[in-house]
Amino acid sequence: MQFYVQVPYAFTPATPSPTPPDCTAGSSGYEVQVPYTITDNDGHTILLSGMTPEEKVTQNGITDGQYWTFSTPVSTTSDGTFIDKPIGTCFGPPVPQTNMCIIVKQEFRVRVPKTGGGEMTFFLGTTVNRTDCVNGIDVTVSTGTSSNHWTFGNIN
Repeated sequence: MQFYVQVPYAFTPATPSPTPPDCTAGSSGYEVQVPYTITDNDGHTILLSGMTPEEKVTQNGITDGQYWTFSTPVSTTSDGTFIDKPIGTCFGPPVPQTNMCIIVKQEFRVRVPKTGGGEMTFFLGTTVNRTDCVNGIDVTVSTGTSSNHWTFGNIN
């Protein structure tokens, strides 16, 4: 008897789309949402609901070292998808007079439910490097074997 075990390897992105910034009154920013599927090392989508994506964020070289849930919905749907929604940074208040930018890096892991209870955590080879500006965003998603790059709005 043969069987195939899928182990989470990467978050594979689809094309991001701009979304209105969810910034507090008096501040400004530029945000996008990135849809992902969770894939194995052969690039096949893992069709499982309940996987929980988590990220560790570094801004301008500073990180708190913690992993946090960040997706919408919080866990994957039955087709193995979720949305990193939104990504971007709010600046202010007050709104900056220049197109200020910060450098952001996201590292990922995913918690996968086990049959019978509990879960396993897998650290993934996917990273996101971003330049978040008041008027635009530059996003590069690297999965270890490939890279995708998008720019929206104005970047310094």
